[in-house]
Amino acid sequence: MTSDQHDRRDTAETMHDTADELERSETMLHEAAERSPDAATTARLHRLGDEVTRRAKEIDRRAATLEAAAETPTAIG
Repeated sequence: MTSDQHDRRDTAETMHDTADELERSETMLHEAAERSPDAATTARLHRLGDEVTRRAKEIDRRAATLEAAAETPTAIG
């Protein structure tokens, strides 16, 4: 494995970890929304939680692309 491939794998792993953390945050936002007595706050928190989920999925997709690139040997020279 080349240094570049190793770097891509490490970066992809970090990106997956970040996406996982965002998903945990999304869960907390939806839980907070359900506890809120204010309907407007509930709606905002749910929208924010949904946006966090979209971002996490985007990060996971980019990480998967990076992982695939790490599996592809690069030309040297």
